[in-house]
Amino acid sequence: MEERVLQFRVGVLVAATVIIAVILVVIFDGGQGVLAGRKTVFIHFPSAPGVTVNTPVRKSGILVGRVTAVDLEDDGGVLITARLESNRKIKTNEICRIGTGNFLGDAMLEFVPSGEKGLPNETLEDGAYLEGIVSKDAISMMSDAMQVFTTLSSDLRIVLGSVEEAGTEIGQVAKNLNVLVVNNQDQFSRIMGKTEQAIGRFDTTMIAVQDVVTDEELMLKLKQALDEVPQVLADTSNLIAGLSRVADEAEQNLVFLQGLTKPLGERGDEIASSLTKSLRRLDGVMLELQQFTKAINESEGTLGQFVHNPDLYQRLNNAAANIEDITFQLQPIVDDARVISDKMARNPGRILRGAIGRQQSGLK
Repeated sequence: MEERVLQFRVGVLVAATVIIAVILVVIFDGGQGVLAGRKTVFIHFPSAPGVTVNTPVRKSGILVGRVTAVDLEDDGGVLITARLESNRKIKTNEICRIGTGNFLGDAMLEFVPSGEKGLPNETLEDGAYLEGIVSKDAISMMSDAMQVFTTLSSDLRIVLGSVEEAGTEIGQVAKNLNVLVVNNQDQFSRIMGKTEQAIGRFDTTMIAVQDVVTDEELMLKLKQALDEVPQVLADTSNLIAGLSRVADEAEQNLVFLQGLTKPLGERGDEIASSLTKSLRRLDGVMLELQQFTKAINESEGTLGQFVHNPDLYQRLNNAAANIEDITFQLQPIVDDARVISDKMARNPGRILRGAIGRQQSGLK
C-alpha cells in the first residue's frame, strides 16, 4: 500500500514538473513560439530609448512579436531585430514606432498606419528592412519616468535608513531574547520536554485515526451511511411537505370552524333557550315513558294482563287463528263477487236479461 502511494506521488511530481516546464516555456516565449511560426524583420531607428531584448511588438494593442536584438550602427542609429508571428498580417504601408506601454515608461514597438497614400498594401515578408520613428510621447514619458525614478531614489535612501534602524532594533531584540533563553534554560528544557510529550500523544492519536481510516468494514459502513443521507434528506423533505399540507388543512378547518362558531356565538342565547325547552320536554317524555313502563309492569292493567296473563295471550292467538280461517273461507266468495262485479260493469244488460229469463223459465 505504501509503495503504491509512493509511486503515485512520484508520478504526480513528474507530471507537475512537465506541466510547469511547458507553462514556463510558453510564458517566456510569448505564448506563441511553440505553437506558431516566426519571421524576422529589421527596423532602423535614429534612437531606441528604453528598447531592450524581449521588448514587446504590438499592433492595435495585440502582441505580435518581441525584440530579439538591439545593435548600435556606425552612423549612430540603432538597428533592432524583431521576430514576429507569421500568422499576424503586418502590411508594408504601416510604420513601426517606439511608444510607451504603461505609465512607468516601459518602451514598446507598435505598428501603425503610415498615413501616406499610394504605398502598396502587401504583407511584410521575412527579412524585410524598415525605417522606424520614435514617438514624442515616448520621449516625454521616459523623461517623466526618469524623474520619478530620481524621486524614488531619494525616497529609497530614506527607506534604507529606516530599514537599517529597524535592523539595529531587531538585533537588540535578538540579543535580549538570547539573554532570556540563557537565563531560563531550565524552563525552556521543561517546555521542550512537554512539547515532545505532546508530539508523542499527537502521533499516537494520528495512529489511532489511521487505524480507524484503514478499517475497511468501518469505512464501508460509513460509505453506506453517507449513501443513505440523500434518501434521508428526501424523506425529511417529504415529511416537511406533508406537515405543511396538514398545517394548511388545519388552518382551513379552523377557518371553517370559525365560520360555524361565529353564528352560534351570535345566537347563543336563543340556542341555550331552545336547549332548555327541549330538555324540559325530554324530561316530560321520560316521565310519561316511566309511567307507561310502570303500567306495563303492573298486572292489573290491560297491558299488564296482556304481558302477565298467558290465558289472555292464548285466547288472542286462537281468535287470530279463527279470523285467518274465516278469511281463507271467504276468499272464493270475494273472488266470485269481484268477477260478477267486473261482468256487470262490462255488460250489465246481458246479466239482467239472463237473470230475468231464468226467473220466467222457473215460473213456467
